[in-house]
Amino acid sequence: MRFTDEHFRFKSAIYIYRANHSRFNTAWGSLEAGPPVGWLINDRPIMAMEEQRQVAKVFIAAFLEGTLNGKDEYLPVFKDVRHAGHWLPEDIYVNRYQDTLIELTIELSDNNGNCAALPLSTVGPVHPALTVRLAKWKWLEKKYIDEFSERLLQTYEIPFRQFVEANSSFDPSRLENIRFVFDRFPNGTIMLDDIGISM
Repeated sequence: MRFTDEHFRFKSAIYIYRANHSRFNTAWGSLEAGPPVGWLINDRPIMAMEEQRQVAKVFIAAFLEGTLNGKDEYLPVFKDVRHAGHWLPEDIYVNRYQDTLIELTIELSDNNGNCAALPLSTVGPVHPALTVRLAKWKWLEKKYIDEFSERLLQTYEIPFRQFVEANSSFDPSRLENIRFVFDRFPNGTIMLDDIGISM
């Protein structure tokens, strides 16, 4: 799947080590296959049916809240499963995540050549332009109005200590260069204004 517009989208894949596709529902039963083949399958390591359904409840609920209800606070669950660890049965979880939020890296260097870099998402997400509906009916807007979006500026503050934590050799008092590196997203437009330093 590829993202082809400027609206916020995300995709995620989650692998559950001991899960079995047949145990996510109540209709198929616990066996992977019917007898006599099912009798030969070692199902002792497989997660219990109740636990698998708990996994499904957590991720499906988080997905619906994050997409249909627009609750961004559920997105970290898909970026790092550990955010939902207290709701999930103990197992090995492997997850992949990608969204359309444009990301960039801020790189500072001192006059000794020491560099420290952090993604802007360290302090907050970089939101896309917010699409606005001006007409009551979508067909009317599509016919007479080009897609309109609000380009709003968000304030971000990153303490120097976070750069020092990223590279202990970096000395903020000897700051020489600030670079904005667009290395985390293939394309997009970012607006920057009022860049300042407070020591």
